[in-house]
Amino acid sequence: MSEGNQFTLLIGSCARGTSTFESDIDVVRIGHRRAADVSVIPEVADVLGPLSYVDYDQATFFRLYHKGSLFIKHILSEGRLLGGSKSAWSLLQRSFHVQEDFTQEIESQLELYRWLRDPSQFEGAEYALLSYTFRALKNLGVFSMAQQGRYIFEKREVLEAFLPQLPEEDIDLLIRVNRIFERHLEPSEISPELLTFAPLLDFFDRIDRTLNERIMM
Repeated sequence: MSEGNQFTLLIGSCARGTSTFESDIDVVRIGHRRAADVSVIPEVADVLGPLSYVDYDQATFFRLYHKGSLFIKHILSEGRLLGGSKSAWSLLQRSFHVQEDFTQEIESQLELYRWLRDPSQFEGAEYALLSYTFRALKNLGVFSMAQQGRYIFEKREVLEAFLPQLPEEDIDLLIRVNRIFERHLEPSEISPELLTFAPLLDFFDRIDRTLNERIMM
């Protein structure tokens, strides 16, 4: 890949200006694997979360670009350019057309959720269960909202928009458990009683009820 097509971008909450001290610092690298110096970015000065990279080689990026990938739209619309040609990136932004039909992606995430929603399969692995449930619902929400022409990528915002009847404490639980699971943190902030079989069944029943208002289960 030529240097003109090598880019480094800050994405996610840090790029949107909605980060907290717990946020991840998400960086996309296209066409290279050089380390990003985020210490010079004022918006991440107080962020204590890990630095995470998403890497694309030339073939993968342009395949997804020409497909109209929703994640590429996320990068192009919300990403903050840290390295690379501004004019080349601007051209990519102007020329991009996002795909319009996300039926396949919606069905894939819905199938995953249907498989996950049986807590009896995950005895002793409840954190994994809720973390994967969070990801399935977040992705289901992102694709479903995009199908309606609404492009939302922030995790709490998309869950609230997609499942408006789901109690806020349930959304909080999904987000907190996913953070704990992904970062291998001590789960001391989560009450163990919430992760026993009966409360989990009630939890999934609440998700099902609000999900049924959006998608036929």
